[in-house]
Amino acid sequence: MLSYLLINIKSQTVIPNLSGKCYLDLQDLNIGVNVHISARGEGDMYCSPELDPRLWRIQNAEVIKYAIMEINRNESVLPNISLGYIMVDGCNRDIVALARNMRNMSV
Repeated sequence: MLSYLLINIKSQTVIPNLSGKCYLDLQDLNIGVNVHISARGEGDMYCSPELDPRLWRIQNAEVIKYAIMEINRNESVLPNISLGYIMVDGCNRDIVALARNMRNMSV
């Protein structure tokens, strides 16, 4: 389903013990995207290891990936520039999305 490079990053400065899920395709110009693919965790678990049951969330991520691939394929749209993306999984929690996005701003 999600055929991205998966990178685990620690976001210790904002939320202790929060690993980061980030789907990357880094190119000349990168677009940051906040997606909610993992389900919300219970209790002290910020993110569930399971995917969100609402499939449209995964479809949104796939649409973004497809659109960027189509832009890159057409040389007349952005000549000599390739678009990439950094998709950050927010796990349906605002604080998780903020923590992961802040951590990945330096990528």
